[in-house]
This record gives sequence, C-alpha cells and structure tokens, in this order.
Amino acid sequence: MIVADDWCCIACMRLRKLGKGQSVVFYVTEEIQSKIRAIMPMNTTSSINVADVLDWSIHETSRDLRASIPLWATQGIRYERQACVWQQAGHEGTYELSVNQATRFLEDEAASLHKRYHPRHLDANDLSGSLSSMKLEETDSPGQSEILARCARFGCFDIGLVPSLREEQERELSPEIEQERQVERPPPATPLKHEIHPDVRAFIHSGVVSKSSTGFIPAFQILRDTTLSTLFDMDKFPVALLVTRDFSRTVRLPQQSGQKPTLDAFQRPVQWVLTSTNDEGIIKNLVIISPFEAQAFMPILRTNTSSSKTSLRLYAPRSNLAFWPLDHLGLYSIPTVLHQRPRYNLPNSFKVQLNLFAGQLYINCFRDYTMVCDYLCLAWRSIHTSSSVNTSSLEIQADGFIVPASEEARIGEGDGGDQGSGNRLSPRRLFLRSPTQVLRLLLIRIRHDCESIDTTHLGRLLKGEQLCESDFEACINKQ
Repeated sequence: MIVADDWCCIACMRLRKLGKGQSVVFYVTEEIQSKIRAIMPMNTTSSINVADVLDWSIHETSRDLRASIPLWATQGIRYERQACVWQQAGHEGTYELSVNQATRFLEDEAASLHKRYHPRHLDANDLSGSLSSMKLEETDSPGQSEILARCARFGCFDIGLVPSLREEQERELSPEIEQERQVERPPPATPLKHEIHPDVRAFIHSGVVSKSSTGFIPAFQILRDTTLSTLFDMDKFPVALLVTRDFSRTVRLPQQSGQKPTLDAFQRPVQWVLTSTNDEGIIKNLVIISPFEAQAFMPILRTNTSSSKTSLRLYAPRSNLAFWPLDHLGLYSIPTVLHQRPRYNLPNSFKVQLNLFAGQLYINCFRDYTMVCDYLCLAWRSIHTSSSVNTSSLEIQADGFIVPASEEARIGEGDGGDQGSGNRLSPRRLFLRSPTQVLRLLLIRIRHDCESIDTTHLGRLLKGEQLCESDFEACINKQ
C-alpha cells in the first residue's frame, strides 16, 4: 500500500517480483487527484490509473529539480569565486590573505534598491543578464560556463523561476529560533539535622513567646539568605509572624569563592502553624513550624487537651481557584473540642502576613483585597474617586505604590497592628518604598518554581493593576 503525497517519488522505489505475488495499491487524496488531473490531457475524462500516478510523480520530481537548480548554481559559482581568491593567496604551499582578499569572501547582507528593482532583459545568451537575474556575480572561473549551461538546460533563466530562488535563499538564511527546556537543578547540599529548641517546647505549654528567645525568628527575615535580600531590606517587613529555627534551617551549601551561597531552592513550604490566644479568644502569637516539629508535638497536644495553651493548625496557600481557602486556620487543629466549633479570632495582620509569606495567589473577597493593598501601601481604587482624602498630595507609582508625602511624620504613627478591626489594617505606613518587586520574585522564584502568576489576583495586584469586586465572584462561591 502506497499513499501518494506531494513529494512522493514513486519512480525511485525498488519493487521486487512485482506481479508475482506482489501488488501495489495507491491511495490518492482529493488534493493529489486534482494535481494529477491538471497534468493529464484536456480531452481525458477517464479515471486515474497507475500510469497517471507515475506520470505525476515524475513531473513532481522534475519540478523539484528545476526549483533547486538556481540554489545549486548560486552555491557553485560562490565556490568558484572563493576558490579563485584562495588560489591567489597561495604561495609555495603557504597561504596568506591580505585585507582586500579577505573582504572578497564577504557577501552583501542585503541587495541595494538599484540591484533589486532596476529594469533588465533576461536572455539566456547574455551572461551578465543571466547572472543578474540569479543574483550572482561574473567571474573568470572555467567552471562557471558549465554551471550556466546546465541552468539553461533546465530553463532556470525564465522569469518565473527568479522568485523561487529568492524564496529559497530567504528560507536558507533566515535564523531558526530553537527553544530547549533546560532544568536548573539546585546545587548539591548537605542536609542539616533537625533540632527542637527548648523555647519552642516551652511555648507549647505556656503559649508565650519570650522576646529574648533565640528559638523564634521573624518569618521574612529568613529570606536574608536568598537573592531577594539584594533587592529589598527584609528588616522592613513586619516581625509579628514568626518561624522556628528548625523551620529556617534546611541545608548547608558549600562556600563558593567570591560568592555567597543562596537558599532560594531550599525554602520550606508553609504547612503547620502554632497559635496561642488571649482570654478574649484573639490569636496573639502565630508561629510557623517544620513538619518534624509538628510530628513531635502532636502527641503532646493530643494528651494535654485541657491544659494546653497552644493549638497546632493545618494551613496551605491558595494557589488555584478550585481550592478552598484555608487561611481561616479552621480546617484541622490539635487539640479539638468535640461537637463544638473552636472559637478564635485571627487578626487581619497575621492573615495577610501568613498569605504573603506562604505564597498565596488568590484573595478570598474584595474586602481582603483592600486589606492587602492597605498593608502594602498600594492604591486599590482611583484617587479621583475618593472624596475623603486630599488627592492633590498623593503620588502613585506605576505599580500602584503610594509614595509617602512625609516619611518622618508617618514612621512614628500607630503601633502597626490591627487586632481584628474591620477597617484599615494599620494606621501607620509600613513601607517607605515599594515591596511589589521583591514579593513577585518571592511568589515566582521561591514559592511557585518560576511559573507565571500574571493571571492570578496577586500577580495582577503586584503588576499595578486595580481589581474590582467582580474579580472575586468565583472566590466568594467557594466560601
């Protein structure tokens, strides 16, 4: 079985013992049928037979050869011209090229307007005209006449074949863009042994974090050992959200000469958090711990359900609209009170810090969106729509960051924490310069393996785009 195609050359096939137990069946598409009938005699109305298919294959082979002859002639005459220059540079077995001889190897990057469009008469007997039509140059090489003679036999000096040569040349010389995925694996590293700090064990029973403790670290400060620290001072981020030392310690990288090792590829994902509440049920401490610590603390928290001051809660950042939000920290907790929903109040400051540090991409509702914008000092609505704010003194950057009018006056205002109020997150400014670039790199490079986040809520927000309430309708249906 043979399927006839545009470039099928049946004449070149070897068929042994054809007619003696061997047979050939041609399956011809409608497109090929029309091409076969185009070369058949005009008065023929019979169906296509084997002879017509063979005739078409020979015709296509001949046409392909005629189309390739101009390119073959171009390469041949270019070789003859360069061989002549190379022979002139030879002397007693050695070769030395002068500057003028070397420049003769160069070719024009583009044809001039005069050479491309000037009127000319194509005549096979006119050597200069033939060369001009094929975009070649005249040389004294003896092989050039043989090349031109073969071009004349194939009818390559016809006007209709000149564009074919140009098209072939452009196809040969056009740059080919090749994209190959290269996986950048992290460098070899030595894992560090897990260690549970005594202050973390004390926090399990007391629910109090000592200010002088070395077992707890502000969450954003553990990013000092990443490339993000070169773009932004991590000390400018709030320090209410904490992580344990075991969470921050992952591997030990070999010291490279002249370079500081970075831990971009060795940051732990956020999965388990410890919380402690005050008498009113408001969470006052939120500590991110490692899976090793969570495994060690589970038996302790399960047995001391009545006297425990802390709770172990499960968390995961929302990276897809199909996922339910888990930033309420109510999905799974230890200890749990049977037949009664545990009552607690998560302050907005903890919620925003936890979501930003963990790499959450989608915001639950428009109110949470305004909280994030206020927290990052970003404009979440046009300044022309606000009547209660003096908009004449506001300066908004391209990424939506509101430039402080007076840094000295804003630094000392407020205490920087919102303990559950439904208005603004903080009465004072937390950032004096835009944190959008470093947060984008945190989400893309560290939390989401260099995947694009441009269509997510946080991706659009950090690019300076203002969202509206309709952008959160799909999120509201999931709550």
